[in-house]
Amino acid sequence: MKKKKKLLFLLPSLRGGGAERVAVNLIPFLVKYFDLTLILLEGKIEYELPQANFNLISISKELSSYKSHLLNTPFHIFKFYKLAKKLKPDVVLSFMEQANIINLFISKLLKYKVIVSQRIDPFNQYKRTNKGLISSLIVQSARWLYPNANKIICVSEGVKQATSKFYNISLSRLSVIPNPVDIKKIKKTIESYHTDFNQYFLVPGRLNILHKGQDLAIKAFAKVFNKYPNTKLILVGSGTDLDMLKELSKKLRVFDRVLFLGWRKDIWGLMSKAISTILPSRYEGWPNVLVEAMAAGSPVIATNCPHGPKEILDNGRFGMLVPMEDEDALANAMIEMSSSEEIRKHYKRLGQERAKEFDINFIGKRYVEEILRVLKK
Repeated sequence: MKKKKKLLFLLPSLRGGGAERVAVNLIPFLVKYFDLTLILLEGKIEYELPQANFNLISISKELSSYKSHLLNTPFHIFKFYKLAKKLKPDVVLSFMEQANIINLFISKLLKYKVIVSQRIDPFNQYKRTNKGLISSLIVQSARWLYPNANKIICVSEGVKQATSKFYNISLSRLSVIPNPVDIKKIKKTIESYHTDFNQYFLVPGRLNILHKGQDLAIKAFAKVFNKYPNTKLILVGSGTDLDMLKELSKKLRVFDRVLFLGWRKDIWGLMSKAISTILPSRYEGWPNVLVEAMAAGSPVIATNCPHGPKEILDNGRFGMLVPMEDEDALANAMIEMSSSEEIRKHYKRLGQERAKEFDINFIGKRYVEEILRVLKK
């Protein structure tokens, strides 16, 4: 049997986020083709790890904050250098900015092949970052290192175009591979799912209004509530803007109908029972939750933010697409979903068909093909 090439998969952690879920989905597929070692900068694991033949190494124990991550960067660089030197990988794949920068920096010393995943438009990413010394160092490091990648995998066409422009990298060095979803796992999970919640809209995502726009969803829901007083708005996720969002719901007099559930493992089940899953984001890369909701049979509503929703929904064919920052348009879409079972069935059927195009068995093969192409160069 031909010996498998060594692949290191570097991530900041496996906290409950979209990129982390993608990584977990990819692992069982990658182990079929590569000798895989998953390396976490921080040993925080909120997803169930797949039963697959791979090694797991955590460089640090659980860290308390993003600031702790940054302060531990020199230690992470040193430890990853020692690991990579010992393991002698043929290629290192990394997700997310911190891991990407460390991966690219160490590759200049050890000369292995590098693939990084760009998951968001860097223009949006950096203009919303605090303009301090550390932020400036991150931006300058990324601008210096990213052109050295053998391949940059972008999650959407919009992110590809923005990444090429921001880092001044030829489009030929970039590829587009959307995030995968495990449709079989989602269907199995929701088969016998039951919840006591009823007549609710679901808004999944980290509680960060500058990115995820939950304030817009609450403002729109306040208008929907006047017409459909039995409906609820459920927000799933944790984040720094929890108190701000609670205050907004109190101000709009819907606090008793807006539920903040925190991070939930039964997110797919909640999606399957919702009137609609809503993505009110101000910017995205390729929102996993939108495709997961479609796969779970939830009609979806999304803002036409850069980038991702428009590509996923094909300009509104597979779900409702509303203008950014337009709470009236979002409220009208929510009312339309509430008022018609036929409309919900229509988008449920189309959404499930569309989600099949992003199944792990299809997207996983594209990752393998891209990695193999890089190894041959």
